[in-house]
Amino acid sequence: MAAGTRLALKLTDRERETLLKESLAPEELTRPLRLVPAKGQAAVVRYTLGELEELLGYAAAEANQAGAAGLWRAWEAICGKIEALVDGYVEGEGEG
Repeated sequence: MAAGTRLALKLTDRERETLLKESLAPEELTRPLRLVPAKGQAAVVRYTLGELEELLGYAAAEANQAGAAGLWRAWEAICGKIEALVDGYVEGEGEG
C-alpha cells in the first residue's frame, strides 16, 4: 500500500460514542468520528496506519484506567478492532 493510505475502521455506535466521549485522544483523531452514520449502520472511519497506532495508544490507556466493567469491555473491543486492522496491514506488507 502507498504511504498515506487510509484504512477503514468499522465501529458500532457504542464504540464510536465511547471514543468521542471517554477518550483523551486529540481532536484531529476524533473529528472523523463526529460524522453520524445512518440509523442501524456501523460507522466506517478512515485512518492512516500512524493515526490508527496513535488511536490504539489512547484506547489502550483508557482500557487500563476503566473502572466500570462495561466501559472496560467497550475499550477492549475498540482495541481489538484497531489491532486487527493494524496487524492485517503489517502482515500484508510483509508478503510483498
